[in-house]
Amino acid sequence: ETGKKVPQGHGTFKGAEYTVYSDSALTKYVGTITLDANGKGTLGDLKPGEYEVCETKAPAGYVKNNEVIKVKAGIKEINTANFDYPVTSKEKPITTLVKKVDPDGKFVVGANLQIIDSKGNVVEEWVTTDKEHIVKGLAKGEYTLHEAKTPAGYVTAKDVKFTIEEKEEVHEVVMVDDTIKVDIEKIDKTTKEFIEGVTLQLINSNGNLVKEWVTDGKAL
Repeated sequence: ETGKKVPQGHGTFKGAEYTVYSDSALTKYVGTITLDANGKGTLGDLKPGEYEVCETKAPAGYVKNNEVIKVKAGIKEINTANFDYPVTSKEKPITTLVKKVDPDGKFVVGANLQIIDSKGNVVEEWVTTDKEHIVKGLAKGEYTLHEAKTPAGYVTAKDVKFTIEEKEEVHEVVMVDDTIKVDIEKIDKTTKEFIEGVTLQLINSNGNLVKEWVTDGKAL
């Protein structure tokens, strides 16, 4: 996605494995290359010829590249003992999209959310805005989306458990915060019937007017 030689987000290049074959049928095994943290690995002592390179294991947080990369190794310069033939492999990071919304599907702003792995470690933490939160490079496995702090006017949501798989499709995780509701009724003390036409105001502890309405015979 970035075209850079550094991993995104929580991803890593370390541990990726590539198998080298000397035939197009991928039956004549030559060797295996395991990448280091810098995303590099080598396989030496190869004779001149054509080789096929396949990724057989993706590193954590990435999707395996199924492309078969062909390398034609020949003599570049006379009287030179060794030659390097670089192979570049491009693969997509695992992407997770987290949405924090209310029952109407509108974004909830100001919630402190955490993604916790199966060992109880917080691997990602942020405060929600009016947009979805994108996480790159989560390793495949089981996770929990936890609301550590709830914004005013909302009820704390239950934890959402989700699974990250090694796939190119975006993982979407949605957590819903229900709004705090208050039913206000204006009724007759004796008859218990609703009283219409009364102007009521809801004022907070700072003395600010939150809502004003005229009763219509129903609970607000």
